[in-house]
Amino acid sequence: HLWAAAHARFGPTDPRGAQWVDMLKVRLFDGDTASVAKAIADVAAVISDSERQSALLRESTYFSNNHSRMQFRTFRDAGLPIGSGAIESGAKQFKARFSHSGMRWTPSGAAHLFPFRAALMSNNFDALWKEVCP
Repeated sequence: HLWAAAHARFGPTDPRGAQWVDMLKVRLFDGDTASVAKAIADVAAVISDSERQSALLRESTYFSNNHSRMQFRTFRDAGLPIGSGAIESGAKQFKARFSHSGMRWTPSGAAHLFPFRAALMSNNFDALWKEVCP
């Protein structure tokens, strides 16, 4: 979203875009999303091109609306990951384990198996089995 704002402000090839993103990233990683949203909105206010202005306002709104999800300093201080890599990797592994060669599932069949597969992969299968199949 920072890059989308930079491209709307400077265009995709202007090196000033990278400098602006770096400056906004510092604020963002400090958890100051309000400052990031305001900086983008301030630029939108002085741009006459309606398409670029609209793109900048959309990105400013994104940072305003997702403020609670972007408290990166607080998250880091608590020892939490701030990237999506772990979640994306987990989702990819889960999908791969459900779609080995020859495996075919209807949506309802897969939905019934997901809790069991998740329990098996998290070493909680015995507890789940006892709960649903006494």
